[in-house]
Amino acid sequence: MYVRSFAWRSLALIVLLALIPACWHEGGGGFKRAPVGPFWRPADPITADNAGNAFNPEVAVDSDGNATAVWTSFDGVRSKLWSNRYTLGEGWGAAVLIETNVNGGALTPQVVADFKGSVTVVWQQADGFRARLWSVRYE
Repeated sequence: MYVRSFAWRSLALIVLLALIPACWHEGGGGFKRAPVGPFWRPADPITADNAGNAFNPEVAVDSDGNATAVWTSFDGVRSKLWSNRYTLGEGWGAAVLIETNVNGGALTPQVVADFKGSVTVVWQQADGFRARLWSVRYE
Protein backbone atom coordinates (compact mmCIF):
# COMPACT_ATOMS: atom_id res chain seq x y z
CA MET A 1 0.00 0.00 0.00
CA TYR A 2 2.76 2.44 0.97
CA VAL A 3 4.76 1.55 -2.14
CA ARG A 4 1.82 2.38 -4.42
CA SER A 5 1.21 5.72 -2.65
CA PHE A 6 4.92 6.53 -2.87
CA ALA A 7 4.92 5.73 -6.59
CA TRP A 8 1.99 8.08 -7.27
CA ARG A 9 3.60 10.90 -5.29
CA SER A 10 6.85 10.40 -7.14
CA LEU A 11 5.09 10.49 -10.49
CA ALA A 12 3.24 13.68 -9.54
CA LEU A 13 6.51 15.32 -8.46
CA ILE A 14 8.22 14.35 -11.74
CA VAL A 15 5.34 15.83 -13.78
CA LEU A 16 5.38 19.03 -11.72
CA LEU A 17 9.14 19.43 -12.11
CA ALA A 18 8.81 18.88 -15.86
CA LEU A 19 6.19 21.63 -16.14
CA ILE A 20 8.01 24.33 -14.17
CA PRO A 21 10.60 25.14 -16.88
CA ALA A 22 7.82 25.42 -19.49
CA CYS A 23 6.04 28.04 -17.38
CA TRP A 24 9.12 30.04 -16.40
CA HIS A 25 9.94 33.26 -18.27
CA GLU A 26 13.28 33.23 -19.99
CA GLY A 27 15.68 36.00 -19.10
CA GLY A 28 13.81 37.52 -16.18
CA GLY A 29 12.31 34.87 -13.98
CA GLY A 30 8.66 34.73 -13.01
CA PHE A 31 5.80 32.75 -14.44
CA LYS A 32 4.07 33.47 -17.74
CA ARG A 33 0.70 35.14 -17.56
CA ALA A 34 -2.26 34.54 -19.81
CA PRO A 35 -2.15 36.84 -22.83
CA VAL A 36 -4.22 39.99 -22.45
CA GLY A 37 -5.96 41.19 -25.56
CA PRO A 38 -9.21 42.16 -27.20
CA PHE A 39 -11.06 38.86 -26.95
CA TRP A 40 -14.51 40.39 -26.35
CA ARG A 41 -16.47 41.53 -29.37
CA PRO A 42 -18.38 44.82 -29.30
CA ALA A 43 -21.62 44.75 -27.31
CA ASP A 44 -24.96 44.52 -29.13
CA PRO A 45 -28.28 45.66 -27.65
CA ILE A 46 -30.80 42.82 -27.71
CA THR A 47 -33.78 44.58 -26.13
CA ALA A 48 -36.60 46.35 -27.97
CA ASP A 49 -35.99 50.09 -28.41
CA ASN A 50 -39.43 51.12 -27.16
CA ALA A 51 -39.83 48.64 -24.32
CA GLY A 52 -38.57 50.73 -21.39
CA ASN A 53 -35.87 49.70 -18.94
CA ALA A 54 -34.86 46.05 -18.98
CA PHE A 55 -34.55 44.02 -15.75
CA ASN A 56 -34.03 40.43 -14.58
CA PRO A 57 -32.18 39.03 -17.61
CA GLU A 58 -31.82 35.28 -18.02
CA VAL A 59 -30.17 33.35 -20.85
CA ALA A 60 -30.11 29.70 -21.93
CA VAL A 61 -27.93 28.12 -24.61
CA ASP A 62 -28.83 24.92 -26.45
CA SER A 63 -26.41 22.22 -27.59
CA ASP A 64 -26.01 23.84 -31.04
CA GLY A 65 -24.82 27.16 -29.54
CA ASN A 66 -28.08 29.07 -30.09
CA ALA A 67 -29.15 31.28 -27.17
CA THR A 68 -32.43 32.62 -25.86
CA ALA A 69 -32.49 35.67 -23.60
CA VAL A 70 -35.53 36.75 -21.59
CA TRP A 71 -36.08 39.83 -19.43
CA THR A 72 -38.78 42.02 -17.98
CA SER A 73 -39.31 45.58 -19.11
CA PHE A 74 -41.46 48.19 -17.37
CA ASP A 75 -43.43 50.29 -19.88
CA GLY A 76 -44.82 52.80 -17.37
CA VAL A 77 -47.94 50.72 -16.67
CA ARG A 78 -46.70 47.18 -15.97
CA SER A 79 -43.73 44.87 -16.42
CA LYS A 80 -43.83 42.85 -19.62
CA LEU A 81 -41.86 39.74 -20.56
CA TRP A 82 -39.62 39.96 -23.63
CA SER A 83 -37.33 37.54 -25.43
CA ASN A 84 -34.70 37.52 -28.15
CA ARG A 85 -33.01 34.60 -29.92
CA TYR A 86 -29.38 34.34 -30.94
CA THR A 87 -28.84 31.97 -33.85
CA LEU A 88 -25.30 30.76 -34.40
CA GLY A 89 -23.95 32.24 -37.61
CA GLU A 90 -26.70 34.89 -37.84
CA GLY A 91 -26.59 36.79 -34.54
CA TRP A 92 -29.43 38.29 -32.50
CA GLY A 93 -32.90 38.63 -33.95
CA ALA A 94 -35.59 41.12 -33.00
CA ALA A 95 -36.96 41.28 -29.46
CA VAL A 96 -40.52 39.93 -29.12
CA LEU A 97 -43.13 40.19 -26.39
CA ILE A 98 -43.81 36.66 -25.17
CA GLU A 99 -46.72 37.27 -22.79
CA THR A 100 -49.96 39.19 -23.29
CA ASN A 101 -51.63 39.12 -19.86
CA VAL A 102 -52.85 42.67 -19.20
CA ASN A 103 -53.92 42.04 -15.58
CA GLY A 104 -50.52 42.16 -13.90
CA GLY A 105 -46.82 42.61 -14.39
CA ALA A 106 -44.48 39.77 -15.30
CA LEU A 107 -41.77 39.05 -12.73
CA THR A 108 -38.70 36.83 -12.24
CA PRO A 109 -38.39 35.02 -15.59
CA GLN A 110 -36.38 31.80 -15.80
CA VAL A 111 -35.35 30.12 -19.06
CA VAL A 112 -33.98 26.68 -19.95
CA ALA A 113 -33.03 25.10 -23.29
CA ASP A 114 -32.91 21.40 -24.05
CA PHE A 115 -30.56 19.53 -26.38
CA LYS A 116 -33.14 19.65 -29.23
CA GLY A 117 -33.22 23.48 -29.22
CA SER A 118 -36.61 23.82 -27.52
CA VAL A 119 -36.82 26.55 -24.89
CA THR A 120 -39.13 26.85 -21.90
CA VAL A 121 -39.68 30.11 -20.01
CA VAL A 122 -41.51 30.39 -16.68
CA TRP A 123 -42.39 33.54 -14.76
CA GLN A 124 -44.64 34.90 -12.04
CA GLN A 125 -47.59 37.12 -13.02
CA ALA A 126 -50.90 38.14 -11.52
CA ASP A 127 -54.07 37.03 -13.31
CA GLY A 128 -56.24 39.77 -11.75
CA PHE A 129 -56.85 37.86 -8.51
CA ARG A 130 -53.57 36.33 -7.37
CA ALA A 131 -49.99 35.68 -8.47
CA ARG A 132 -49.58 32.61 -10.64
CA LEU A 133 -46.77 30.88 -12.45
CA TRP A 134 -46.94 31.03 -16.23
CA SER A 135 -45.03 29.14 -18.90
CA VAL A 136 -44.40 29.38 -22.62
CA ARG A 137 -42.43 27.06 -24.89
CA TYR A 138 -40.43 27.84 -28.04
CA GLU A 139 -39.84 24.96 -30.45
